[in-house]
Amino acid sequence: MIVQDPPTRSADQIGATALFCYGIVWARDAREQPGGIGDARVGALNFRELAALTSPVAAGRMRARRRDLLSHFEVLSTALGRGTVLPLRFGAVFESDEALVSRFLEPRYEELAALLRRFEGLVELRVKAFYREEAILAEVVRENPRIARLREATSSGSEASTYGLRIELGEVVAAELQARARRDADQILRRLRPLALTVELDDEPIEHQVLRASFLVERDRVRSFDETMDELARSQAPRMDFKYLGPLPPHTFVALEQP
Repeated sequence: MIVQDPPTRSADQIGATALFCYGIVWARDAREQPGGIGDARVGALNFRELAALTSPVAAGRMRARRRDLLSHFEVLSTALGRGTVLPLRFGAVFESDEALVSRFLEPRYEELAALLRRFEGLVELRVKAFYREEAILAEVVRENPRIARLREATSSGSEASTYGLRIELGEVVAAELQARARRDADQILRRLRPLALTVELDDEPIEHQVLRASFLVERDRVRSFDETMDELARSQAPRMDFKYLGPLPPHTFVALEQP
């Protein structure tokens, strides 16, 4: 696979086209569709039982503009409605049909076919959970006597005289929030893990985040997952917000190494 990123475009490149590859599907499921990058029509390049979803793009630098990223996402989501999809990361560009076949589809045919079989009938569901700031801070003050005492002490004295107490208060609140987030994340995962084949957790710390996870789920269990998410959202509504996305192609679980 070639990701083209030259510093400039020469005169003979102007007007030239290359081939952007969105993902790999079974040839039997491939369909042409509108809505590709730059409003190009997306076609299928077949090789044996495989098909690459492609559209023409200008040769040269491929920038990750928001509208192009959205087009990439929409093409893959539409294809997922027809069958199994192996998504490629944004920016997979080949010089021609022949280059895509000879450098990617042909040498990696067995690997790609095995991955399509492995992910047959599976989709990705993404879940994010965040505390509502005012609600969770009120909760920790109400339920932690030490925090309540420190809060009262820092509110009645001068800034200079309460400096040390305010530092202590910040540290205690942060530790309490982390502990609560771990407990709440465990409770959410106990509800959702049984509905998934596997789970990938993103542990990057984000303020007030409780959970960010991707679940690999069988299509026929998506409805049960939806219902469980509804129950979680209702039960946690006063203190927590959820963001739930899917079904998606298995972006998190497919790692196609680039040659």
